[in-house]
Amino acid sequence: MPRPLFALLLASIALIPCHTAASGQDRVLAEVVAAIDSVRGHEPRALDDDALQRLNLVLDEAWDTLKRHPQVARTEIRKALRTEKVDGFFIVDQALLLVDLDEGKLETLHEVVPFIEKIDPNANPTSYWRLASIMAQRRCTGCLPAVVRMLLLDRLGDSIPEHALTVDLQMGLLFSLGPFAEEAIPHLATTLAAGSCRARENAAMMLPVLLTDSIPDALRELPFADECPSARVTAWLALGAMGDPKLVELADRRLGASASPPSVEERLAIAGALARPYRLPPDALLRRMSSDEAPDVAKAAADALAGREEALATVRDLRANLGSADPATKKSIRRALERAGRKGVLEFDGSAKDLEAGLAPQDLPLVRGALASVLRRQSDECLYEFKKLYLAGDLLLQLGPRGD
Repeated sequence: MPRPLFALLLASIALIPCHTAASGQDRVLAEVVAAIDSVRGHEPRALDDDALQRLNLVLDEAWDTLKRHPQVARTEIRKALRTEKVDGFFIVDQALLLVDLDEGKLETLHEVVPFIEKIDPNANPTSYWRLASIMAQRRCTGCLPAVVRMLLLDRLGDSIPEHALTVDLQMGLLFSLGPFAEEAIPHLATTLAAGSCRARENAAMMLPVLLTDSIPDALRELPFADECPSARVTAWLALGAMGDPKLVELADRRLGASASPPSVEERLAIAGALARPYRLPPDALLRRMSSDEAPDVAKAAADALAGREEALATVRDLRANLGSADPATKKSIRRALERAGRKGVLEFDGSAKDLEAGLAPQDLPLVRGALASVLRRQSDECLYEFKKLYLAGDLLLQLGPRGD
């Protein structure tokens, strides 16, 4: 018996949306897969400026496509990340996009760590820094193995447009590692002992910034065992900045080395480290350096000797000012530091000297916590707060028990 006409019509109408939906899904999937594939196989370090501009257009178009179809993109990006083993540029770019699509969720940050912690961040430095900066803003401790790989970067050139802030390598390391404070120290110590030449140099540069009161043995050994000249120079500057009590002993031993003697640049770094005012060494070593065959080294040592009385006077003034505020002011300053540690904003209008007047060496943990927290804002304003906190924390560190 023939089916009623209206039943046939209903059946044919019911088939239309199913066919259209299937076609639409296939089209979207094809667009997403094509966009993901367009990000593969790029090596920006080998490109000139014109080629880089063309590459950026390709990447922008890929991201636009993937962000138009977030649900499908999430699935396909995860598939691609699980299978890609070699293409570091691709892995970092797609990991960053996945984090962006998931609005920086902590679970997604943890998810992408295994993908990026084994690749060279120099394959895609800007995207790696942006990903690491998100991890730092969230203070994702489980992400530290990936964030610490920022130390492998040779250079960085980026910006934070909303703050008109240029981000070079030093700024990128400050914003990515600074928020982790002392949690990053063991990772830096490991890098000093076993990292690449560039990583060791960057780790030595970052250690003083974190205001640690422990000096890793690897930093003291670096000037003697490292084949990288720039890492040795940075190590001396770091030891001086940190006020290492063993600095004179180490410098004397290094200057007396007959095998692989220190270069002019390294001797300049030693003179600079010895000139730090908080813990001036006996005159003998600087006097010896003032007769150095290199004019720049001799002048640096002579200048340090000539400025000795002024440096000692400066330290006396700093000691006298430290903790000199009245009890009410001290209490107010400590509360401001506690709030900064919680909120990431230092609500204190005074100078570093005013801040120091309300503090004592035992307040160093408060300063560290505030410093790490304000850096999470990654802005020009937070840098002003960071500078005050760093100067105050450095003074507490140098004039505390380790400095006496």
